[in-house]
Amino acid sequence: MPGVVHFDLPADDPEKLKCFYEDVFNWQFKKWNEPGVDYWLIYTGEDEAGINGGMVRKKGLDDKVTNTINVPDIDLYIEKIKINGGTIVQEKMPIKSVGWIAGFLDPQGNKHMIIQDDTTAS
Repeated sequence: MPGVVHFDLPADDPEKLKCFYEDVFNWQFKKWNEPGVDYWLIYTGEDEAGINGGMVRKKGLDDKVTNTINVPDIDLYIEKIKINGGTIVQEKMPIKSVGWIAGFLDPQGNKHMIIQDDTTAS
């Protein structure tokens, strides 16, 4: 069964928000090592159940927390989303050495991402 494997946390001021989560929950952050990419990986801990995530600088007023769901076949799930009333809002694209990702809105407008692991993606 596909499950949530990642979340993205939008931030007006990533450095301030980073400090908040470090101080309150002891989460660790690592800046993504790609020129021009304003993104931090978030590590929520290894000893307790949970998922890790990322933080991105807000780009608009409608930025919200976004969950990413791991799927075994992204093309199949894109079709399932469309057939069941969802809307693809970010076409399938590669994340180098990670996999394939696409964004969708569920029938009530909640945004999510789906990802298929594939270390050969480029």
